[in-house]
Amino acid sequence: MTSKSEPICLTIAASDPSGGAGIQADLRTMEKFSVRGVSAITALTAQTAKGGVTHIQPTPGPMLAEQLKAITGEGRIMAVKIGVLCSKPQVEVVAKFLAATKTGPVVWDPVLAPTKGEKFLTKSVHSALRGKLLPHIDLITPNIVELGSLFGIDIKSSRELEKLATSLTKVGTAWVLVKGGHLRGTPVDTLWQQMDDGSGYALVKRYQHRRSRANVHGSGCILSSAIAAQLARGA
Repeated sequence: MTSKSEPICLTIAASDPSGGAGIQADLRTMEKFSVRGVSAITALTAQTAKGGVTHIQPTPGPMLAEQLKAITGEGRIMAVKIGVLCSKPQVEVVAKFLAATKTGPVVWDPVLAPTKGEKFLTKSVHSALRGKLLPHIDLITPNIVELGSLFGIDIKSSRELEKLATSLTKVGTAWVLVKGGHLRGTPVDTLWQQMDDGSGYALVKRYQHRRSRANVHGSGCILSSAIAAQLARGA
């Protein structure tokens, strides 16, 4: 069990009643890394681990702002993980919060749609995410589909990953972890760091594994929360 003496890590994401993804998975993961997880819920969803999302009820912007205001009284937030943001008002609330609050590193897992079921947001929100949220992000963890949808970066196979060196300038964050599970062939995740002159990104590390056929519901939530938890602990 975590305690109030442990580092605080904030997750801003949707609720998943199945417990496999979203806020529930985030808090469970943070606890395993011995950080105190606090949360602001961006949406209620109806979903199962296998059946996908059938309904989404976004949190109104003012209510999201009140949640974040309440959390600031809990102590210094040592890291932030952001998941689903459903609307422009939500993006604006979170961007304003990050601009006004001194937090540790911010990790964004840009969930645009679940593996199955109803989309979390429309393309009309994309420009707000890029223009208002990204300036506050230290690390973004998109899969290859999300990368293409948000920034127009088209990568079809792991052999084309080297193209990202210059294409990632559209992202603009200090660090980018590109998840390669949607690519053809052997899955390769790649970690990129922005060069000092802003001209592109340097490949820092490749993570190559055999493809898992297991249920991967919530894998992106768990990964980004684990990274945020470790950052909160000083990694």
